Amino acid sequence: MSKFFGFFTSRKTRMVAVLISVFAAMIISTVFVIVQNNRSKTEYINVYEKKQQEYLRQILNQVENLKYSGKSDEEVVEYLYTKAETSGANWLFIIKGDDVIMARDVKTLSGIKPEERKREIFLRSISEADYVMVSRDEVFNGFTYTFGAVTDREYALDQGEMLVHEIYIYIAFAVIIMASIMAILWLTSRLNRVETRLHKVRKTLKEQNEKLDNLESMKNDQVEVVDEKAFKYNKTFHEVAIIETFLKKSDDVKLRPLSIITCKILMENRYYKRDEIFDAIECIRKYADKKTIIGEIRKGFFIVLLYKTDENYARHKLKTFDDELASYMQDKDMNYELKLYEDKPDMRPLERYYEIMNG
Repeated sequence: MSKFFGFFTSRKTRMVAVLISVFAAMIISTVFVIVQNNRSKTEYINVYEKKQQEYLRQILNQVENLKYSGKSDEEVVEYLYTKAETSGANWLFIIKGDDVIMARDVKTLSGIKPEERKREIFLRSISEADYVMVSRDEVFNGFTYTFGAVTDREYALDQGEMLVHEIYIYIAFAVIIMASIMAILWLTSRLNRVETRLHKVRKTLKEQNEKLDNLESMKNDQVEVVDEKAFKYNKTFHEVAIIETFLKKSDDVKLRPLSIITCKILMENRYYKRDEIFDAIECIRKYADKKTIIGEIRKGFFIVLLYKTDENYARHKLKTFDDELASYMQDKDMNYELKLYEDKPDMRPLERYYEIMNG
């Protein structure tokens, strides 16, 4: 051990010993930063998986409603292809029993060989790729379905700006390492210079002492002294899954009466762009208060939930909406249909909603 520290105390070997120590410390620090970054990525992916689980739960709510309304597998798949928020790096799949019936998009599914559209092979291909996957099994009409959400790992990390974060960490780490190396080398070289000067001073003092000894007997001799120096429209219109979630949680009697108004833009022989439709519904939205929730069930068909609103006030709201829409659409050559559905105390809000939708 004393021999090891001798490399740092010797002026001839100190710089080499410091450089080797700095290089070893830099390797250890780099490994530590890489491990920490990988741990941070793993923690973020775990959080992202929970977010994907919530997203998958919303998808399942929509599928459940579609199945209860009698939709076939093909109709469910078509609905998800067109309505679900997916992309090339973030997509859905469905496995019915042992067969894959939905994967990313129609082109992707058709490109998979029939023998590879089996559960085990398909799931193994996903697990072998660099994907983040969450899945859940559900049973409909006696069949077991596996619903899954798949995200490219790099895309998921990019969503959380983890890659940018990692670059910043490496840049900061490199700056700190360079600054530390420069500081250590500067201190080491300064220590070597001081030690060299001290060695010269000692040598000079020794020479002076020898000179004093030689001149000790001379009275007028003088000795010289040695000196040292040192993120179109505001997202106010909720999707159907969100509306149904609200209704599921609306059983509290304190929220009643719950009146419902539906507004349908009549397409007839015209095709209206979404901007035109939302411009019209803005006439309703601007009169919404804290007890009002507006949702888009499908294109051109909206629902207004009026919580804690009795029949008289609901009719007043209906008239207000009707006057505003009539005034707006008169110049736009657009037609609409407004309907008020009063609360039924003996029915749950979600049941009342399904009754209106299926009526």
